[in-house]
Amino acid sequence: NLTLTCVPPGPQALTVRRSGFRPETKAVTVVAGTSVSAGTIALTPLTTFGTITGTVTNASTGAPLSGATVRTGSTFLTTTTDSNGNFTLAGIPSGLGEDLSAKASGFSPASKVITVEAGKTVSVGTIALTPLPTASTGTGTVTNAGTVAPLPGATVGGTGFSTTTDRHGNLPLTGLPP
Repeated sequence: NLTLTCVPPGPQALTVRRSGFRPETKAVTVVAGTSVSAGTIALTPLTTFGTITGTVTNASTGAPLSGATVRTGSTFLTTTTDSNGNFTLAGIPSGLGEDLSAKASGFSPASKVITVEAGKTVSVGTIALTPLPTASTGTGTVTNAGTVAPLPGATVGGTGFSTTTDRHGNLPLTGLPP
C-alpha cells in the first residue's frame, strides 16, 4: 500500500520506478479533501539476459563438429554442439563483452568476443577449430663423416620414436609425433 499526502488537486501522473523493472505511469485525478485510489500498478521486470547461438566447424574441411564444448568466460555457462555443430547458450548477461570459447578433442581451441543485448539472440556465426597435427613422416640418410659412405643399421631416435637406417643408409621416418 502506498499513501501520498499533500498532492495538489487536479490531474496527476504517478510514475513508479524500481531498479530492474520498467517504469509505469498511471493517471489519476485528485479531488481536494478526498482519498483517491490508483489501484494496482504492476511493474514489468527488465530482461537483462540474452542468448548466443552459433556453429562449430572443422577449419580444414568446413564439416560441423558434433560434441564440441562451448563455454562463456564470465558466467561459465557450458553447452555441447549437436550433430550439426550448432549450439545455443541462454542466460548470458547483457552489455558485457563475453569471451566465448570452443574446444573439441583433436582440435586447437578457438574463441570470440561477443556482446549480448538484453532479450535478444545474437549469432556468433561459425567458430572454426583447426585440427591438431597428426603423426608426421620424414626422410634422410646417415653417412660416414670421413668417407661419406652410407651407414646401414644406424639407429636414429627422438622423443617418442626410433628407427634404423636401411641397407643404403636411408631413414624411413614415419609415425613421428607432432
